Amino acid sequence: MPRLFKLSRLLPPVHAIPLLACVCALVLVIRDPSFASEPFDAAEQARIDCLDVACPGDIAPAAPGPGEAVFKLGGHWFAGPVAHFGHGAADVRLVAAGGVPVSMQLRTGWQPPAGSGSGWSRIAQAVSAGGIASLHAPRADLEIIRLKSGPQEAADTSTYYVSGQGRDAKGLPVVASCNHELPQNAGGSLFEWQPGIWVAVRMNQQHCARWPEIHGEITRLLDRLRPVEI
Repeated sequence: MPRLFKLSRLLPPVHAIPLLACVCALVLVIRDPSFASEPFDAAEQARIDCLDVACPGDIAPAAPGPGEAVFKLGGHWFAGPVAHFGHGAADVRLVAAGGVPVSMQLRTGWQPPAGSGSGWSRIAQAVSAGGIASLHAPRADLEIIRLKSGPQEAADTSTYYVSGQGRDAKGLPVVASCNHELPQNAGGSLFEWQPGIWVAVRMNQQHCARWPEIHGEITRLLDRLRPVEI
């Protein structure tokens, strides 16, 4: 059976899983205003809400060159090709090689719901619990995984495509989750590109077998972003 990419180095010991879960839960509690000991700060929430969008009072800098768009991300201004970033961080567009349309949303000041941050975290939990239903590697840079469902869980209809090329901000493999039982646009990924910058990807699931190449194109596009001073 093919081995998961660098599994022995990437997964924590089994006895560490409960501790990690507790730490994650504590972080979520700390970040949730409803659990804060201090009154909810509306001004701070407004600041967070405006991290990735232009808000009243913002002064956007001029595009530094022709064919470039300026948009806000993490409270700063960036420039990138208008064909991809002309609609801002919430609607980044890419046509990957072979004519594959890919849509993305960039987010900061945010943490994904527990258990949904990285497809790899779900796979890691399944490995520790003996929950891998099938795993095969059709080529050297791709592994395709199906997970078992527990007796009290709904069936997991997703197929997970693990890239052997790309890594996220924490050095973990990037994973596409694809539901082949739905007619279209049921493929996607959620990964941390740079510390604090999350990328939500949506694509047609029929292209998921090309996930390593698609992720590579996404990364090269994001690497073209450059900061712009006001």
